[in-house]
Amino acid sequence: LGRRPVLLLSLAGAAFDYTLLALSNVLWMLYLGRIISGITGATGAVAASVVADSTAVSERTAWFGRLGAAFGAGLIAGPAIGGLAGDISPHLPFVIAAILNACTFLMVFFIFKPAVQTEEKPAEQKQESAGISFITLLKPL
Repeated sequence: LGRRPVLLLSLAGAAFDYTLLALSNVLWMLYLGRIISGITGATGAVAASVVADSTAVSERTAWFGRLGAAFGAGLIAGPAIGGLAGDISPHLPFVIAAILNACTFLMVFFIFKPAVQTEEKPAEQKQESAGISFITLLKPL
């Protein structure tokens, strides 16, 4: 299927979820939004896969650090922004989240180009590393 379609589906699901949460006035709409979010919630895993696929091995650690910093900043700023917006209206945090997810969806749709894998390990190197990992797992036994 590829990383780009999965990322787009995940972002669209999150935007739809937050839109439902913003517009909901009955409990079943909240449940429906959370179910959709749970089914399409692969954004973090796909983002990590994109970083792994599109960076050189020598730069990968730095890019994973940046990704972790972005997630950490979101975990800190998100509740603060949501709390301030929630003082204005209980629906406003969800409107903001829906807009941000929709903007991210559009950026991925129009800007993101998935990396093409060019580094391929020889077959014997793949087998050797897999065998070493398996033996390492058996050592404690």
